[in-house]
Amino acid sequence: MGLFYFSGNDVKCAVPVGNFNYNLLKSKVNGLEANSNTPHGVSLAYAEREIDKTGYVDKSIVLLTDGMNNIGESPQGIFQSIIKTNESYGDSKTNLYIIAFNTDPEYFNRLKNDGAVVYEAKDGSELSRVLKENAELILEKIE
Repeated sequence: MGLFYFSGNDVKCAVPVGNFNYNLLKSKVNGLEANSNTPHGVSLAYAEREIDKTGYVDKSIVLLTDGMNNIGESPQGIFQSIIKTNESYGDSKTNLYIIAFNTDPEYFNRLKNDGAVVYEAKDGSELSRVLKENAELILEKIE
């Protein structure tokens, strides 16, 4: 498991992809701050590249966002490119889970049509519920 976050126009690594470390992950999540840019496409490309470096067969990306893509390439185009690249190299499928926090989940319909799973969380309590209900499923896919 790794943790990446939006930083201006880029994506930064808070926790490199590797073994699950709850305390490290919690401390990094608690240190994150929101900013105005939301580069979904760049984030998907970055996460896929980092996962591919590990050689893991089961690949999952969880995109937790409170906004729509507003900078860089579209997430739809990037995810379609990931799918095509995986198929052409005989690589395993990348599972994409999107948690739309206080964001219209309909915005992600094109990604959903390409196989992404989209969860809606309208507020903090719903976000907590979505994370709790799906943590085992998502983590099981990663391992």
